[in-house]
Amino acid sequence: MKKKWFFFFIIIIITFLFSGCWSRREPKNLSMLNSILYDVKDDGTYQLTVEVLNASGISGAQDGAGAKSSGEAIMCEGKTVAEAVSDEMKSIDKLLFEGHNKARFFSEKLATKGTAPALDLFSRDHSTDETPLIIVVKDLDPKKIYSSMTGLSDMIGNYMENLSKMQRAASSRSVFSTTLDFMKDYYEDGKEPVAGLLEISKNEGKSISDLESQNIAGSSNKENKIIYRGLAAFRNDKLVGYLDGIGARDYNILTNNIKMDIITLPTGDKYTTADIEKCKTKIKTKFENGKPIITADVKMSLVIVEEDANIDPSDMDTAEKLENAFNDYIKFEILKTVQKVQKEYKSDIFGFGSKIHKQHPADWKNIKNNWNEIFSTAKIEINVESNIVKSGENKRSFTLEEQDYDS
Repeated sequence: MKKKWFFFFIIIIITFLFSGCWSRREPKNLSMLNSILYDVKDDGTYQLTVEVLNASGISGAQDGAGAKSSGEAIMCEGKTVAEAVSDEMKSIDKLLFEGHNKARFFSEKLATKGTAPALDLFSRDHSTDETPLIIVVKDLDPKKIYSSMTGLSDMIGNYMENLSKMQRAASSRSVFSTTLDFMKDYYEDGKEPVAGLLEISKNEGKSISDLESQNIAGSSNKENKIIYRGLAAFRNDKLVGYLDGIGARDYNILTNNIKMDIITLPTGDKYTTADIEKCKTKIKTKFENGKPIITADVKMSLVIVEEDANIDPSDMDTAEKLENAFNDYIKFEILKTVQKVQKEYKSDIFGFGSKIHKQHPADWKNIKNNWNEIFSTAKIEINVESNIVKSGENKRSFTLEEQDYDS
């Protein structure tokens, strides 16, 4: 009986101890980090632009206390990345909270110099986490991202988070690497990291409200817009080059990160476009005369969605010819991307070395310290097998129907 009351007493004590927040912080006293841009000046000083959410401004506006800005960008500097982060407190009367950080942007200049100091901070500082996206800004003035259009989002960090959900569901011509993804690839033998790629372009369009009022000076029509496509390739912690949207799609095919995309096949002066419904790639490795040979077998299911080349994809013979044409075209595109990365960047972003490590651990020991150089001349074979599937909605081309009608 005494034991029963003893355990009951312990449960009551634990309930009181673990109820509520031990270190409760009022949102109005926090400057919630939404994104951060890492840059470096010519003299080596780190320059950070911190986008913070003004929680009190939002609550004030909701309470009818007057409209306030939902966020602002604050610049800070330091001899190290950590010193630059702490320098943020010189200009703001709130406590920095990084739990809502959505994106970490690296300027092209800093990424080329090396991201190791920033990565070191991310892995050591208790206030940082590994969920924000890693993105390289390809522009001489990367701070322009904070004065660019952000769709229906109010802040660039929220914009990138929403884009990462929406874009990859409809297209595979970009990558969305989190800080954890980047750091895992950095430390993994035989795999180099990649980051998202953001470019800033002049905004030449007008919003509907601007067209109605003929006023193009409003905040809805900012001078710049964001183009998010392709990827940034790294060797160790340094930026070595870029791939465009097609190159990013080839990367996603080889790394089994393809979700949805279209492939447009030139047919004379016409085009046939197919949706990638399914895609699976298997990487096989072997050694001949001490040299590695890497074979990528790509299998994909395609659905014809648009055709203006006067062919009938519902015909079996025509479908087979189309499949062969798609096989050759996709193989050509992937090989072109692989050879670009091999010869120009000498960085195994595809993780072929990681496959050798797993499939031939004894041989890997002899080449791992010089893998990127070996990768640059390694024999890589690409095999593509596509299958045109009928979705139940396939009909004869409208072009053929029109020809039958005219005749």
